Amino acid sequence: MSANKLLAVALLGLAITGNVFAANLSAQEKDQETTFIGEICEFEIGNIYKMRDENGNITRVDLGKYSGRMLNRTSFSVTGKMMQDEKGPFLKMRHMDYKDPDPFVEYFEALQKTKNPQKGGLELEQIRDKAFDHENPVSDDPIVYKNNVKKLSNAQLEEYKMNDISEFTNLDRGTKVAFKGRAIQTVVDRQVMLFWDTKGNAVNVKMNGAYCPLGQRCFVYGTWESDEKGSYISLDYMESVELPTEAYQ
Repeated sequence: MSANKLLAVALLGLAITGNVFAANLSAQEKDQETTFIGEICEFEIGNIYKMRDENGNITRVDLGKYSGRMLNRTSFSVTGKMMQDEKGPFLKMRHMDYKDPDPFVEYFEALQKTKNPQKGGLELEQIRDKAFDHENPVSDDPIVYKNNVKKLSNAQLEEYKMNDISEFTNLDRGTKVAFKGRAIQTVVDRQVMLFWDTKGNAVNVKMNGAYCPLGQRCFVYGTWESDEKGSYISLDYMESVELPTEAYQ
């Protein structure tokens, strides 16, 4: 069969297929705009997502320029015309109406189900790390943030072995260790903080009167210890990590 005949057959097939798809939507459905209110429940392909309304009905929607920018489980409305592709009907968005969700709606709805209504109004409980209420830290050095708990000299600091926290597991009590990391959580207020090293390994550090702001990158020097609750580092010295020169330019 010649190339021209093959092209003619292919075009005929596309035309027939297109007519079959189009037959699934009436002329009125094509011309009339509709509005769908629901939330994204599944990504399909390209700009097309599946949305579910409050009754559980699912509609395919082409979100256009808003594709990939909408939150799942957040209801919004889409207005447009029904179209057709090889997978069936879908709503082609012309306009979208979205409002930022109220972060407390689910919280108060959950409280309504658990609290005794006889007790009166609802109270919002906010749980924050104790470090947020800590007074401004005092440094032992005017240039870098430092807490020299044991008053160690530079020569004494060289006795501490710098390593990843994962390497400390089988060490003997009293071993001098050091690592580079940051504080991520208060375990016991003004006493114990949880640190991550640069690889995400975690360890509790007994602060011995020192304080490290959450997220502060620093070198931690201490003694490997253990008690009935597990292993931890007893802090001897802490110094903030100096950023490279280009960070200040």
